[in-house]
Amino acid sequence: MDLSLTIDSKNHSVVRYVLELCHFVMDDNERQAFKLQSYDSKEAMGDAAANIQRRAFRKMWELEGLNADVEEQLNKKMGSRGKKPTVAGVGARVRTYMEQFKLKELQNRPATDTDAVGTPPDNRSI
Repeated sequence: MDLSLTIDSKNHSVVRYVLELCHFVMDDNERQAFKLQSYDSKEAMGDAAANIQRRAFRKMWELEGLNADVEEQLNKKMGSRGKKPTVAGVGARVRTYMEQFKLKELQNRPATDTDAVGTPPDNRSI
């Protein structure tokens, strides 16, 4: 995949991670619409891209093991100090996530030994 010349060469890897995350949250219809450039207007394409960006940002929180709804509310309360869906920031988070679980491609958070710690859901003992 060739990246635009407007992307600084030191950021190519983080851009690839962001694109992988966006691809991960997109459905087949969205992929097809972007591939065929079948949007009626630039506004419709921008709305679709903004929706994908929002879902990708939320998915990153889920992959990190956080509650996306809670994190989104906390982020809104932080205002300008909150996390932004920037290429460098999100790309680095995707890279860290993939390195943590030794993943070759992006996937949902694998179960780990620490996930099993605690009282099983069907255990009613005190």
